[in-house]
Amino acid sequence: MAAADFRDTLLKGLGGDWPDPCPLNAKVLKTDQAEGYRIETIRYDAEPGDAIPALLLIPDNIATPRPAICIWHQHAGQWNLGKTEPAGLAGNPMHHTGVALAKLGYVVLCPDALGFEERETPYRLKGRNLERFLFLKYVVEGRSMAWKNILDMRRAVDYICSRKEVDTERIGCYGHSMGSTHMWLVGPWEPRLKALVGNCCLPTYAGIHENELLHCFPNFVPGIYPAADTPDIAALIAPRALHMNFGDQDGGSPIDEVRRGVKVIEQAYQAQHAEKNFSYFIEEQTGHVLSDSMWERVKDFFCPSSQELAGCHRPLDRFAHICRTLGHLNSGRLECLDLGLCGPFATGDDGTGVTHAFARRGRTTGNERRHRLGNVVGHESSRFFFGCTTDLTDHQDRFGLIVLLEQGQQVNE
Repeated sequence: MAAADFRDTLLKGLGGDWPDPCPLNAKVLKTDQAEGYRIETIRYDAEPGDAIPALLLIPDNIATPRPAICIWHQHAGQWNLGKTEPAGLAGNPMHHTGVALAKLGYVVLCPDALGFEERETPYRLKGRNLERFLFLKYVVEGRSMAWKNILDMRRAVDYICSRKEVDTERIGCYGHSMGSTHMWLVGPWEPRLKALVGNCCLPTYAGIHENELLHCFPNFVPGIYPAADTPDIAALIAPRALHMNFGDQDGGSPIDEVRRGVKVIEQAYQAQHAEKNFSYFIEEQTGHVLSDSMWERVKDFFCPSSQELAGCHRPLDRFAHICRTLGHLNSGRLECLDLGLCGPFATGDDGTGVTHAFARRGRTTGNERRHRLGNVVGHESSRFFFGCTTDLTDHQDRFGLIVLLEQGQQVNE
């Protein structure tokens, strides 16, 4: 199916066009100071009467507008957790990614997804039952839950663009697990996101059917399969910069389907002469986690290494030099850190099948990278707008954890 035709089919399956945006009615409810950044507790409207609770992490001493990253949180069967996990206030330290990025100099927005944390509390139903109710509520209205999730994420970008601390030409997003699904769902419909990263989630409908997997509801868009599948959705992000991480033991994204899926995405980038803007990494003997090796690739995708930045007096000058036009960006060298670390681990169950590690370390033997780039797992054009000269300190300490080998089959990410 041609990309333009599939885009129309996808929009119909999602539930049709989104409404014109309402006023944000944004409010800052309180501000807390943390080490090197402040946390604003905020609200903004997705739709009239539907305020999204979020946390905004802003590095200290911002002199000029900074690049920003929206973080879409995971599922993990932990409906009581949403924005506070990436913001470092609760949950698994492995996923305190917003803190690490704020310490690297990014403005970071962490919103609650529908049915999670503060967006669970107004309802009588809770947890799994609430999620089922919300999914079916949209179904009977002729829409999917993914339609609502996309609307909410586009409003998150509206909000981040409203902040004076943010350079609106340098906005990206990151998500793990369900957050990764949200990444490739919103990507085709939000061109202001210039660089997108997903960690551990590309379940195909073919793989879901063959393995009888139970995935979270945003993964399901009616009316596109078997003519197309989830990698075709991610492929619509081309030619913008996209990187994806996977573990070959992740039962929620069967690895044979992942390998077929990334080829579909590669072909879409090649068709637009933007193949250098897509990269992926498959880590062997690794499950549904954010390993150290994966996290290094996330950072390197968004931001040049400290060695590269040493010769740059002004990172934005570096950005201007590298960024030409979207989809036609210079290639460059990416230095990958080879940590070679491992250790014991503990795990947690999401209650519906996927096991999530509470600690991790990266492994390097047998790792699979995109063959065309050899050891280059990111592309300088993918990292162009996230050059940071702020404190590149011990943010790895809180991420110095371990990789978990997982064997899960049923999933609710």
